[in-house]
Amino acid sequence: MSSTETTNGSITGKLVDIHGNPETAAELRLYDIWHIPSDLKSLKKTAIVSGAKDTAVLTNSEGEYTFNWPGIGTYNIVGRSEDGKTVLISSIDIQDTSGDFHEYKIGTDTVRVPGGLRGSLYIKEINGNGQSHAAAYLRGTDFFTVSDTNGLFSVTDVPQGTYTLIIHSFVAGYLQKEIEVGIKSGEISNLDTVFIDKDTNLIVNTAPVVSGLRDTVISINDTINFHVTATDSDGIINRYYWNFRDAGVSLFDTTDNERCDHAFPSSPVICTVTVSVSDSFGLTGSQSVTVKVLLDPPIADAGHDTTVMAGTLYTLHGSGTDSLGRIVKYRFDTNEDGLYEDSSSVSGVKQFKAAEIPGTYVIIIQVEDDDANTANSMMLLDVVSKEL
Repeated sequence: MSSTETTNGSITGKLVDIHGNPETAAELRLYDIWHIPSDLKSLKKTAIVSGAKDTAVLTNSEGEYTFNWPGIGTYNIVGRSEDGKTVLISSIDIQDTSGDFHEYKIGTDTVRVPGGLRGSLYIKEINGNGQSHAAAYLRGTDFFTVSDTNGLFSVTDVPQGTYTLIIHSFVAGYLQKEIEVGIKSGEISNLDTVFIDKDTNLIVNTAPVVSGLRDTVISINDTINFHVTATDSDGIINRYYWNFRDAGVSLFDTTDNERCDHAFPSSPVICTVTVSVSDSFGLTGSQSVTVKVLLDPPIADAGHDTTVMAGTLYTLHGSGTDSLGRIVKYRFDTNEDGLYEDSSSVSGVKQFKAAEIPGTYVIIIQVEDDDANTANSMMLLDVVSKEL
């Protein structure tokens, strides 16, 4: 996303029937044009991506609908009216936009009786036999089917429009073919026999590339929010697997996205963090880094020894540092009783009243860091008689 692109806005439109009357309570979904149907998961585990871009929305009493702003991209809107009719609204191509709010107005679309298509699939390297168990789907929708034992396939209840038919086969390597098809209202379109061969349809996949992690040093009990960037030149990022190897123990995190929070141990250790990313064709890319977890206690400084008159106010200039964290508490013992009479979460600089009896007193400051480690420092306070 560019620095000027808006993150707020909407996509609006309206549905009517063939007589121009509003289509009320029609259910619509917004799909990324590269969306692959989730049913592919049952056929080929690695050949899936995310589902619909947004949850379903319903048209109101005027046939109007509104989607939340999806960001830059190309999308399809597919809907179904209460009586079962379906509608495809032409692909929406949203480019970079600026401003605080943007409304993309589609206009009015007419709901019509759906159509469909059917065809047969053959693979050259399999002796010309019909190819079974090949996946066929319409890009940017959830319309999906699998070819039967004779290589026949069909897709029904499809709204009128122009689509890209994608065919996947895993029998003779990973083969893919794309065909532009037109669906007419109330008709089943017959395709010519679809031939696939290794010479022209074999997909030679390139593994994803992962970046964004770096070696680091932290303190015990710290939590890091990891964020990686994964790219794939010829596929779609499918899954993220996070592995945290702490002192020889592998901990797999189920967070299946590019971000993952991990709380590190309460004792010093060297950890290996690995994220593996798989694409829609099954290849993986990974990145590993080392995280050193150190005890890293804080350092306290009570300041210089000083001399004050009995019963007068003085300022203690204490401080604390922590190279891998921060100081969250300062505590003060000003009368040598082993108890901290006062504390502060802001600073080690604090004003106190000196004892009424002359003498040399030990003043102690204790600092605590964000990992609950503590450190003490002392200074000598020489209290002299007021007559001096």
